[in-house]
Amino acid sequence: MGAIGLAAVAIAAPASAATSPTPGAAEQQSYVPGILSPDDVVLYRKIFALQEKRQWRKADRLIKKLGDKRLMGRVLYQRYMHPTGWRSNYKQLRDWMIKYKAEPGAATIYKLAKRRRPKNHKYPPAPVRSGKTVYAAAKYLKPYRPTKGNSRNRRNFLRHFDRDIRVHLRKGQIKRALKHMAEKKFIRYTDQTQRDIIMSKITATMVRYGQLEKALKLAAPAAERSRKWTTQPDWSAALAAWQLGKPVIARRHFEALMRSHRANDVQVASSAVWAARAALASRQPEDVNKLLAVAATYPRNFYGQIALRQLGAQSPFSWTHPPLDQEAVTRLRNNPAVSRTVALKQVGQVGWASKEIRRLFPTVHAEDRVAVLSLAANIGIPSAELSLARAVLGREGHAFDTALYPLPPWEPLKGFTLDRALVYAFMRQESAFKPNAKSVDGARGLMQLMPRTASFIGRDRGLRGHKRNQLFSPEFNVALGQKYLRHLMETDGVDRNLVKIAAAYNGGPGNLRKWMRKIKDKNDPLLFIESLPSLETRTFIRRVLGNFWIYRDRLGQPTPSLDAIAAGQWPAYTGLDANIKKAEILIKNVENR
Repeated sequence: MGAIGLAAVAIAAPASAATSPTPGAAEQQSYVPGILSPDDVVLYRKIFALQEKRQWRKADRLIKKLGDKRLMGRVLYQRYMHPTGWRSNYKQLRDWMIKYKAEPGAATIYKLAKRRRPKNHKYPPAPVRSGKTVYAAAKYLKPYRPTKGNSRNRRNFLRHFDRDIRVHLRKGQIKRALKHMAEKKFIRYTDQTQRDIIMSKITATMVRYGQLEKALKLAAPAAERSRKWTTQPDWSAALAAWQLGKPVIARRHFEALMRSHRANDVQVASSAVWAARAALASRQPEDVNKLLAVAATYPRNFYGQIALRQLGAQSPFSWTHPPLDQEAVTRLRNNPAVSRTVALKQVGQVGWASKEIRRLFPTVHAEDRVAVLSLAANIGIPSAELSLARAVLGREGHAFDTALYPLPPWEPLKGFTLDRALVYAFMRQESAFKPNAKSVDGARGLMQLMPRTASFIGRDRGLRGHKRNQLFSPEFNVALGQKYLRHLMETDGVDRNLVKIAAAYNGGPGNLRKWMRKIKDKNDPLLFIESLPSLETRTFIRRVLGNFWIYRDRLGQPTPSLDAIAAGQWPAYTGLDANIKKAEILIKNVENR
């Protein structure tokens, strides 16, 4: 890629103020420099479409017309790895590895080539590996070493014992779990800290089942003995004490967790906000702001944003794009991965472009990482933007908010009927903007829709079966996901409540109804969230709402739902995008006639 092309990318980056922008200023411009000619772009798009339909001869005729063949590695990968239309032989796979071993997909081709290697043939060339990970290493926490030894028999016994406890707790069998804890062999094989760590799982379940007195009685002493090695007893004791109307005790445990060296960012921020609530409830308002200030140091965190709003602080986000300096242009211009990335984006292979640039990132010098991130941002690859921005934040400590919260290029079929901020919030959490994302449970696409859910919402039984791969189409997937969100909003008992919308989207409407019946939240949204039995759903709600408020900020919109939850009220969805607002007014006018 020439210096002119990359320089053009740098010029295309829009300048924006560090403060909250207006909606127009927040829009992300995407500029693709001219790596491929317009004729080659058309040819490549047709080739990929023909190969998807197994029309190999037609594709071969178009391949001969290509003027620039830098994407042939991707073309042949699509062909050789086609699930039904092509069986590649060893020679084809070996030749691919000889030419394209440094490209994405090399590890997959290599593995298949080794399986299909005839006897007495040489092994294919190995894929080129960076030998590095994109992300910074997580904080190391020294594991607990039992005082009673750690023999294989003990480890096997404790692994099976812990599994049995988790099974009991999943079924709500607290008494059986406690009975298990009293077994003589368990006591003989464990020390007090090990028993406290396992007991903390039981007390957490007790809190969620409303057994508050017993939970506090068991969790409080476990916290005093073993908080050096586990954070859960303090959290359980604090939540139990809070619900029992004992804010002084609750605050002590919340603050102990807040100061724990084992606490992660989420735990520090959440315990700080809850400690501030406990300080206010125990008539110590002079300590509230100090505690909120601790949580506010984590502005991209659900509880951190609540703390910032309660403190009346200004938005901490900067919507300036990552810089791309001329020296970086010079260093990167001859890297073939850079030109392939841009070319792949030109021909609509966004997922493969994302793989290419993520593969490139760990191989470049530290001073060029921000430039690679800027390239991803300015050619419009949101999944790579997010991935690389997280890596830069972890490695360098620099937060580029425009890349951490990118504006994806896709619009649902027939346009947005819900605010973009809400749709982007779910999209970021569900798939990290990867159109081809597929979960182990079978959820597909940007909004991670299960085929059964998509079939129900789309009124098309084919989406459960032969049409389910349509869910990988970004526009189609987002349209159905948006429709499902609106369906959940209109469900009895939800009433546009953002906490419950997110809970239903992740855990299912049936589970939400069950939780609403069982949880005694005292009309407190934060207590409702922390009382949910599913860790996955609790995490999902916090992340989606956090994303939503930050996207509101990026789009220059107010955050009335953040105001509500900061004031202890349920956060409700209100449409703020201009066209959606007009549509809602028209609907109301029709309904009122």
